[in-house]
Amino acid sequence: MKTMIQSIKILHLLLIVSLILLISLLPILINAEILTNLLYLPLAYLALAITSFNIENKLNKYITQINAQSAKGEAKKCLIYRGICCLHA
Repeated sequence: MKTMIQSIKILHLLLIVSLILLISLLPILINAEILTNLLYLPLAYLALAITSFNIENKLNKYITQINAQSAKGEAKKCLIYRGICCLHA
């Protein structure tokens, strides 16, 4: 599960880079005016920053939950002493 979350983070970073390049090249491709560039480009970058910040926070939250669960699983190993389990008795 941890590897899947890390691969999603890598894909997210690649998507951010491609979207930044697309947003940068979009005014050239559609021959937009200077006024629209000054208005829409900062809004697009701001929206991209807010959404990517939220996505990264959620992915980091999942990773910390996975790490916490794995630490609990390692701490609760069953030790049998004279036929009686000390954790399950």
